[in-house]
Amino acid sequence: MKKRIIIFFSTLLLLLATILPFATTIKADSDKSYAIQAILPNNQINKDESYFDLKVEPNKEQTLKVLIANTGSKPITVKA
Repeated sequence: MKKRIIIFFSTLLLLLATILPFATTIKADSDKSYAIQAILPNNQINKDESYFDLKVEPNKEQTLKVLIANTGSKPITVKA
């Protein structure tokens, strides 16, 4: 029984030692050079939310507006 436990942990350790060196760390760019704010219309269900949660009649279209501010020092391009 003790030999089985030693073999199990040895195999597990060998497996981890083989896999871990290939693990890579992905780092997201934390430099957010813009800010976005939703301009909430009158039919917003919850005015405290910062996203669009609208009560719209079926088959009706509505134009939504957002405010985009460049907070960085470089010019940015925004596509809709």
